[in-house]
Formats: sequence, structure tokens, C-alpha cells
Amino acid sequence: MESADASSVILSERSESKALLSIITPESLTVCDPACGSGHMLTYAFDLLYQIYEDEGYSPSEIPGLILKHNLFGMEIDERAANLAAFALTMKARAKSRRFFRNQVLPNIQLIAEEEFNSTEIEDLNRLYDVTLDEDVWNTYANADVEGSLIIPPSELSQLKELRWQDVPNDVTWNDLSLMGSDTLSRVGTVIRQSQLLSNQYACVVANPPYMGGKNMGSDLKRYVQDHFEDGKADLFAAFMLRNLHLVESNGVLAMVTMQSWMFLSSFESMRQLLLANTEISTMAHLGAGAFDAIGGEVVSTTAFTLAKHEPQSAGIYTRLVDVHGDQAQADAFAAENSEPSGLRYTVNQSEFAQIPGSPIVYWLSEAMLHAFSSGKPLSEFAQLKNGMSTGNNDSVLRQWFEISFDDFTDDCVSNNSVDLYGKKWFPYNKGGEYRKWYGNASSVIRYDVYGREYMASLKGSRPNSPHLYFLPCVSWSKVSSGTTAFRLFPKGFVFDVAGCSMFPTDNTLLWPLLAFGNSSVAQQLLMAISPTLNFEAGQLARLPFYLTENSAAVNLAHEMVHMAQTDWDSFETSWSYEKNDLLKSADKMFSLEQSVVRLYEHWNEQSHIQQSNEIRNNEIVAKVYDVVGDVPTDVPLERVSLKRNAAFAYPKNTPAERDELFACDVVKELISYAVGCMFGRYGLDKPGLILASQGETIADYLKHVPEPSFMPDEDNVIPVTETDCFGDDIVSRFRRFLEVAFGKDHLTENVAYIERVLGKPLRKYFVNDFYNDHVKMYSNRPIYWQYSSRTDNKGAFKALVYLHRCTPQTTGKVLEYLRDFTVKIADQAMQLDKSDRAQDKREAEKLRRAVTECKAYEDDVLYPLATRNLEMDLDDGVLVNYLRMGKALRAIPAIERKRQEVSTWTWPVHPLEGKAEY
Repeated sequence: MESADASSVILSERSESKALLSIITPESLTVCDPACGSGHMLTYAFDLLYQIYEDEGYSPSEIPGLILKHNLFGMEIDERAANLAAFALTMKARAKSRRFFRNQVLPNIQLIAEEEFNSTEIEDLNRLYDVTLDEDVWNTYANADVEGSLIIPPSELSQLKELRWQDVPNDVTWNDLSLMGSDTLSRVGTVIRQSQLLSNQYACVVANPPYMGGKNMGSDLKRYVQDHFEDGKADLFAAFMLRNLHLVESNGVLAMVTMQSWMFLSSFESMRQLLLANTEISTMAHLGAGAFDAIGGEVVSTTAFTLAKHEPQSAGIYTRLVDVHGDQAQADAFAAENSEPSGLRYTVNQSEFAQIPGSPIVYWLSEAMLHAFSSGKPLSEFAQLKNGMSTGNNDSVLRQWFEISFDDFTDDCVSNNSVDLYGKKWFPYNKGGEYRKWYGNASSVIRYDVYGREYMASLKGSRPNSPHLYFLPCVSWSKVSSGTTAFRLFPKGFVFDVAGCSMFPTDNTLLWPLLAFGNSSVAQQLLMAISPTLNFEAGQLARLPFYLTENSAAVNLAHEMVHMAQTDWDSFETSWSYEKNDLLKSADKMFSLEQSVVRLYEHWNEQSHIQQSNEIRNNEIVAKVYDVVGDVPTDVPLERVSLKRNAAFAYPKNTPAERDELFACDVVKELISYAVGCMFGRYGLDKPGLILASQGETIADYLKHVPEPSFMPDEDNVIPVTETDCFGDDIVSRFRRFLEVAFGKDHLTENVAYIERVLGKPLRKYFVNDFYNDHVKMYSNRPIYWQYSSRTDNKGAFKALVYLHRCTPQTTGKVLEYLRDFTVKIADQAMQLDKSDRAQDKREAEKLRRAVTECKAYEDDVLYPLATRNLEMDLDDGVLVNYLRMGKALRAIPAIERKRQEVSTWTWPVHPLEGKAEY
């Protein structure tokens, strides 16, 4: 705004409108910042006011003093900040007038000081001021260091004036005053001055108040806010919004920068309704998370706005900058919108917000989207939307499904009343999880037999919310998301968690329409309107309008997309419905492994594009039903098609060529993992799905399932993984045999070369250095193949893998036999190399001797003592407990080792961890 325009608008009386503040002279334009900090907003206001005074013809030499005396007022509870604010304004004045210090005017910056008077002082003060104020009134500022400018002083206190001699009552003598002491008189003067400032009203109040959630407030502050600002108790900034309105003159303006949460969250609903009914949102710059360069991520999402203190009359002007990131970028975008509109600015009558449940400030919604809210029935009329169970102690009753004995698990349960009929311990548990649409995130299980339920009932924080809905089919979403929520079908059999929010249709025929609607762009737009945060509560979704009760096209598409997502989910061995590696499902020994990988990539690339087309079509169908075609985007980037086999989704930041390479590398690693599973009998080339997956099962059990295996699992459950080729049946030899059986002997050399090219290293080096890290990552730090190692880091000379589910108390003893055999063999190799004259052989011999020393120490100090204990374990205790009990016998996993101290305090395991690891 040009300077002439600024003064003419602000100073004109505009008597034709009762809703405009009349400013006759610049001195009447008062500006207050009740939480001024070091005075940034006041110094900016100084510059604007100076311009206004100049335009009105005031002398430049007198303007600074007039501004400090009449226009600018600030309050602060931090003394250093208050001093800085006063100094900043003084320097502003001095910069405008070199003679300012000759007739210096002190800035109106008031430290809101803590002051408290005892009963004697109060008696004297009442006599001195000829009043009868009680202790509570005089001690209004007893907690001022906490409450600050939130304090609303009693009128009796703010009406007092600092005493002059002629005002002292006749019965008060000099003696009385001297006995009272100068300190008391000074303190009461402070109380009167700050009461007057806090009781005055100002033409404009500006503030960027402190942000603090109610849960983080101290008890005194929390009590004060609840007592005085009930509608703003959810956050300190909201309390300031209400307090600041007290400070604004009728028809004046409140201008603030706050968190955006008050615009949307249900905890601010009462305050929103109060503001929408009694004030007018004149302007808003919705900054979102990109306003402050110094703060990364989505930590602080803000909005800057002005409220006129009168009932709403005109439409407000809103500028949406949430997708513009960076201080300067937002400033440039805002300025550009004035000259070259780009769709960031909206003019909306705030009465429109009342059409939406909760009255969120969703200024960007089109008329059609607003109509959807006003004309549709809420989702809660078609489904029960619930937050699920809080176990009270997840560590004790939740596992990843692959940690437990699979014989103790079922996903067939149909109701909470029938759970004990199955004779199982563990049941699927819907715990929310990462962004994934249609199907998936099914890997957690809960101990829900009689023992598990009784144990949870004994825990203080356990809440079995909505147990009558357990095990029923539902549509679910994760309570906490990365910005966009995703809905998944959960079939029968699942208990659901507080983070795995779920909706259960009142009519089973609505299950698929609910899923189709939830994953549509229309639902996303509506949901972001009432909850533009990272949390999506059941209560928020319950308010969404739902029209899609019958639509066969949407239902058919939803069936197709669930099938695709389930096929994708089950193609990974971390699914309990996994059958065999994808490369082997249609294995043709005419093709090499490289050709099979290319075919698999092409297949999933095609499937991903089909899923993308189906999602776009679903968006279009729902948009048409809601009559919002053209108002919501319907396109779906391939990078957001949430199939794990979709390379664009799995590697969104990489180029297409890089995606091809990463896909091939991951698929090869999955094949290696599956091969190791076959080596241990968890899987088999001749039978799909799990084979040995329960505690105590043996090779004899395997042969009952596969009488004549083409690839025989390891008999003793120990597979050496060593840098030197010392064993005829080590992991490299077994893997080569696996490739030969699975893909044909003719392709063996070619396939090994391809694998090594994709991995970027020889097979043996990969197995020694990388396989275990990849396995731990694949199994989310709960590995089922355990690596014995002569060192707890990744540099052990001796390494061997065992399969957890086949472990017995004698397993460590068997590993010890391999260790001793290995030690003898490398000692012999060292002796042979010592006979050589070559320097390289000498160095290798020395390396082997160090390895011998390491292995002997491992045997004496760790493995032999552990083997003699014949350590028993119970899979129900979980990998975390059982792994830590093995101490230094196993490769250390940092994520597990960090939990050692905590785990040592747990009393619930069948075999608790006994203090610090000794082995």
C-alpha cells in the first residue's frame, strides 16, 4: 500500500459504517503487543506510524516522541526481553531524530512484574488509597511471572492512580508513609501502571504469542487458563487470542501469528464458533509449515491473520501459502498475488464455514465441496468409527508374526466371543503402519488367549476399547500419517489397535463402498478440510459426508485394487501368506535369472500402471457422485501407487534407470533370503508356504511335508558363513546348489555372474559382510536367522547362521563343534602359508593366526560357557528377549542392544534376561 493510501484509509472517519474504527488524529492510532519479546513488531509499527505522521504534516523532529508517548505499547514477562524492546524503540526514535535524547520520551514497555503484599501492607494500602480492596485484588500479580499479560486486572485496581502528595488522605501522616517504606510505594506504583496498561483498549493489537499445548503447561498456568479462557485452554496461543480481544477497542483490529491448529482441530471448536460469530476475519495468510526457514520439517504450521472486533459483515481475503516453502518464497508469492493472481487468493464469507461440522476455517474449498458437507449425511450414520485397543504394555503382548511358533497362530477367528474355541495364543493385530492403500500392514500379532487377556487386564494402562468389534471385517487407516491417509481392507480375524483406527459398516454391503470412498481424492480433500494435520482421529472421519452407498463400478474397482494390493503384499516373505519367491512362481529353466528378473519387473510395472488407472477411475467416479468434478484432482502419480513392487513408489527420488537397478538388486536379495529359508527348511522348493515355522520342529517334520525334496535343508541347523572356504556345506556352496536346482544347471555360471554383478561383489563377500544386515533390516530388527560370530561387530573371523525356530538347548554346542573345526583348519592353513617365501602368503598367514587367537578366545570366554548352560528359550518371549539372552555369542544388533537395560527389568518373560550379558 502506498503511504498516501495508508494514511487516508486509517485516518478517515468513515462515519457511514458503524463497523469501522474512527481515527481522528495519528495519536489515536494505538498499537499494543502484549507479548512483545524484544520488540520486533513494535519497531515495524514505528516505521508505519512515522510515515503516517509525516503524511499528516507533523514535524519530523517531534514525530518519534509522539509515537513513543501515544502510539506504541508493549508488555513482557521477561525482563531482558522488555529491556531490549525499550532499547530498540529508543534507537528507532534516535535514528529519526538526532536531538531525541535532549527531550527523551521513554517507551511504553511494561515488564509485567510479580508483586505480592502481606496483610499489613494491604491494610496500609487500603488506608492510603481510601479503598477496601481484599487480598485477592491487591495480589492480582502474585503469579505474574507465569500469567503475564493474560491477567485481566480487576476494575477496582486499574482505576487507582499513582498518588501525588495532594491526593494523600488527611488521616495519613508522613510517619505512615515512612513506615510503609519506599519499596512498598514503588511496588504498588508498578501494580497500578501495569493494571492500567492491561485494562486499556487499543486500536490495534498485534502479537506472535508463545505456543504451548495444555499438556505442557505448569499447574499454575494451566489452572489460570482453564479458569479464565476455557475455550482457549488447548494451547497458550489460543488463550492469548481470547485475551487480546479484550485489549482491542470495539471495531478495532487484532493481528496475530499463531499455530494453524485453531482453524481445524476439534479442541478449538468452541473458540472457532465464538470468533466466527463475534469477529470478522478480514485477512489471512495461511503459511503452513513453510514459514520459518530456521525450523525444518512439519514442526510448526502457522497462520497470520487479522480479526476486526465486530460482527461479520464482509467476506474475508485469504492467501494460501502452505505449498510455498521458505520465508522469502512466501513473501514473493504473496506480493505476486497482488499483481499477477495465480490462484493462491480466496475471498470467502465466513458464514460458509458453519456448513461444515466443527466449523473449520476451510476457505479454499469450492462451493461444490462446501455443498457436499451441507447436503450429505455424516459417515457415522453408515459405520461405527472406533479407536481400538491400548494393551498397556506392547512389549509384553505384541510380536511380529514371524517371531512366534506359527502353530500357535490363527487368522480365522470371527468374533471376540469365539476366540477360545481355536486353542491358539496369537492373533493378527492391526497396528496402523506406513502409507499403504487397499490392503497390507498386516504383520503384528497379539497374545489374546486367556493368559494374554488376563495379563492385559492387570495392566494399569490397558483399555480393551470396543471388544465387540474385534475380529470383524473393517476398513482401517493409520491414526498418524505422513500427510495423506490411506485406507485398507482388513478381513475377519484381526484385533485392532488405538493407532489402527477402523470403521465397521452398519451393513456389510457398505464395506467396499466405504473403502472406495476413503481412498478417493474427494475423501482426502474433505478430510484435509477438517483435519489438515498428521493425525486422523475416528471422530474427525465420522463427520465426513458419505454418498457412495451404492455404486457397482466403484465396488468392482475396489475389489480389483484390493486383490492387486494383497498379491503385492503376499509376494514378500514378511507376509504370513507368502508362498514362494516371485522369481520361482513361474520359473522356466529355459530362462536365465537375469531374464526372469526383467520379466518380473515388466510384470509389476504393468500391474502398477493398471492400479494407477484404477485409482484414477475411482477418483473420477466418486467426484461425479459428489458433483465436484473439476473441483478436486483425480490424477494419481505413479509414485503414490502404494505397491511395494512398484519401483516408482519404492524409489520415488530415483531416475527410471536407477529404479531398474534398485529393483533388480532388491529382488536378488529376496531370492537369496528365500534360498536361506530353504536351507533351513522354513520354505521348500517343492511345497509352497511355510514348512518348519514352529518351535521344536525337525528335519523329520520337514520330510513329512516333503517326502522327496529336490533341495534338502541343513540337518543340524548350523550353516557356516566364513571368509575362507573351509566347509563343503557352507552357505555359498548351499546357495550354488539352490540355484542349480531352482533355475537349472545349464544357467548356474551365468546366474552366479549376474547375481555378483547386481550385488557389486562376489557371493562369498556378500554373505560374509552384508547378508545378515539385510536380513535384520527385512525383519525389522527381529531376525529369525541368528548369526553366531567371534566378534560382536561385523568383523568376526568365524560366523555361522542358525534358524531360531529350530534352535534347541544343544544348538550352541553344535556351533561350538563348527568353531573348533574352523579353528583347526585355519591354523593348518597358516602353517602351510608360513612355508612359502612370498610376502603376500606371509601376511595371509599372520592374518589367519590372529583369527585363530580370536576364535580360541571366543570359544573359551563365550561359546563354551554358553553351551554348557544348555540355554532354553520360549518363542513367546520374542526375539528381543531371546536374542539379548545370548549375550556376546551373537552379532550385536544396535537397535536390540539399546534395549538391554530396559529388558533386564522385565519380569513377564518365561525366561527373563538376567542382568548384564556375560557371554
